[in-house]
Parts: sequence; C-alpha cells; structure tokens
Amino acid sequence: MSKLHLVIFVLTVALTLFVWRAGRTPVLSFIDYRTIADRAGFNRFAATRLVPIPVVALLCLVLASARPELSLPLVFVELLAAVASANWVSMGVPGFRAERIPPAAA
Repeated sequence: MSKLHLVIFVLTVALTLFVWRAGRTPVLSFIDYRTIADRAGFNRFAATRLVPIPVVALLCLVLASARPELSLPLVFVELLAAVASANWVSMGVPGFRAERIPPAAA
C-alpha cells in the first residue's frame, strides 16, 4: 500500500512543476482563466499553493512505510490536503482578476 503513497507523491510533485512551468496556458480546470489578467503570475501563485500536497504525501509515505496498517487512513489525509490546496488556490483568484471597464454612459 505504500506504493500508492509513492505514486501520489510523484504525481503531485509533477503537477506542481507542471503548473509552475505552464506560463500563460490555462492548466487548472477549476479556475476560470478568462477573468485572470496575469495568467503566468497566477500559475506561479497556484504552484506555490500546491506545494503542501506533495509534502503531505511524503509524510504519509514515511508513516505508511513505518506503520503499514495506517496506509488507508493516510490516503484520506492526502485527499484532504488536495482539497485544502485547491481551496487555497481558489481563494487567491480575486487578486488576479482583470479590471472590468464600465460600459460608456449613453
């Protein structure tokens, strides 16, 4: 079961690096990139907010290696870390929103 934690760790490190290197490309499906002015800056911001996921996965990997009976409950801890990081990224979206130009008065 600790192989599952290793896979989660490797994939989350890859996801974080992928988002960091994405530049202006919209890569996160739960974010509306049409409203974001600085996409490259937002992707770097999001990547730093995704770092806790591989950190938690690494800690769970170490714990699961030492105590295999904790492997299944630790998967839920990793899932909780992923949801919390996604929420953290979503909360940062208003800081990157494009300013809307009000329509001209008729």
